Amino acid sequence: MQLASAARERLPEAGYAQVRLLLPRTGRVGYLTDLPVSTVPGHREGDELGTWLYSQTVYALAPLVVVYGDAGTDPVLACVVDPGRLDDLAHRHGLRVERRFEGGRVALLRR
Repeated sequence: MQLASAARERLPEAGYAQVRLLLPRTGRVGYLTDLPVSTVPGHREGDELGTWLYSQTVYALAPLVVVYGDAGTDPVLACVVDPGRLDDLAHRHGLRVERRFEGGRVALLRR
């Protein structure tokens, strides 16, 4: 990839610009996804897309602490590859979708 084309690519944090306005500046927020995320060093979960997306989310929302698998915070952030799975993901954790972003791939969930 040429430097000029790389400079035109969208930064990972751009996808969280709108949802960031509704999140606390600091503290903890839970993170749910429809993909496996590697949480143990040296143990890979699938193709690592879920882990990469989680890492990008952590980076984009710092200094907010984003905790994978924690559905007990208020709010909870969801990041899905398939927006059709979002409502089911929220329901399985006793949550509802409050707002959707990025074509339904990112969402704010609450009790």
